[in-house]
Amino acid sequence: MAYYQSIMILSQPIRVSFLHIVALLEYAVYFERLRRILLTNLIIAIDMLNKRGDVIMEKFSIEEFQHKVDDVLIRHKSVLDILTKLQESSARINRAAAKSATSCGCVQLNIKKQESPPDISYSELKDYMSTHVEGNLCDVCKEKMEHEISTNIFYMAALCNLFDMNLEEILSNYHHNQLKTLGKYGLL
Repeated sequence: MAYYQSIMILSQPIRVSFLHIVALLEYAVYFERLRRILLTNLIIAIDMLNKRGDVIMEKFSIEEFQHKVDDVLIRHKSVLDILTKLQESSARINRAAAKSATSCGCVQLNIKKQESPPDISYSELKDYMSTHVEGNLCDVCKEKMEHEISTNIFYMAALCNLFDMNLEEILSNYHHNQLKTLGKYGLL
């Protein structure tokens, strides 16, 4: 006769024997090995797809993103909440850029007066302008910057939802009316 022990599972007493426990542990070990094998194979498959250049993600839609923002935004529905969150996310982008130079040091900011010859056209001015940034963002800083920019775009989409505006349409109109039509003169 097997020795039974009473254990609590989901607030219910269950009688199990030592053999039951051993069998459950064996299954747990088996499933852990299986999980590791599947995870390893998944990582290898993703790596192979990335090396081949195949796109893993489905096509991204700005309209779908805007609808998803509307679905998940629950607490900050007020226009004041959205505006302050948008401003806060902009400040976080600025902070992430500054911290990449001051804390991490992966980039350097060498800021000085923009100088250009006086006798050049507006079209040639771009060749004389500097970004003042030297180096590249490290993986950590790049991930932080991407996160902050994504948050900013999230609240931008929320603001568009609030005023019943289509973000994709806004970007398309700006692209056609400002960038294509006016080009570099649209930002004067």
